[in-house]
Amino acid sequence: MNAPVSFRTPRIPDIISDEGDRLDYLVANWWTGWNPQMDSLEAEKAFAEWTALALELPLENASKSLVKGIGRDSLRILSLAQKYLYDPNSPYRDEDIYGRLAAHCGLSSEAALCSLNQRGSVAADFVYEDARGRRHTLYGTQAPYTVLFFSNPGCSACKEIIDAMQTDPKAGWAVEKGLVAVVNIYIDEDLEAWREYLPNYPAKWHCGFDPLFTLRDDNTYHIRAIPSVYLLDGSKRVLLKDAPVQRLLDLLNRML
Repeated sequence: MNAPVSFRTPRIPDIISDEGDRLDYLVANWWTGWNPQMDSLEAEKAFAEWTALALELPLENASKSLVKGIGRDSLRILSLAQKYLYDPNSPYRDEDIYGRLAAHCGLSSEAALCSLNQRGSVAADFVYEDARGRRHTLYGTQAPYTVLFFSNPGCSACKEIIDAMQTDPKAGWAVEKGLVAVVNIYIDEDLEAWREYLPNYPAKWHCGFDPLFTLRDDNTYHIRAIPSVYLLDGSKRVLLKDAPVQRLLDLLNRML
């Protein structure tokens, strides 16, 4: 009986001492340890480890590494990338990395949607309406950082994000001081349910709904699932796109 084939983690040369350079080397050379004969569990474990490491790198570095990997075991790596990077419920999701792979693989429709509001670009502006009927724009909200939060009333995953934002000491403090603005947008049509749920949102948040009900249908933000969270800088440049809340809080805690 043949022994199971295992993933071999690449060895980082001792001459590379800087931690950032070591991580970059490891991710760039990850696929040298990939063997197409691995079973599905071993392959998925190796891909999950790559994803956790790649998310610590700039988009270009992570994307170049993944494109290298697709040549080693194309169908399986594409399938794992869709599961880990593109599934809206994945804690590792990253449309920007996946979009580069989709473009490389000729998946033009997915690549085009993933290119919307990608990291480093300026987020698309839009109009929203508050509970008092006043119209606002995303760009009209002024703060060093803006958390753009697409949510639904009564959504348990949305409530987890609300609680996490409120209980994180630094994030909660930054919202109170105006260093972080939270623009919380409802994109569906049950405005009665939304109005009833408003008291559950923190008082300092900017809460509104899409008066034209177009954000859910057009491709301005390609909102594939609720909740969806973005982090923008003071110029509304995208720092994080549709990110899990822990990744958002980790970055805010490093920057504030």
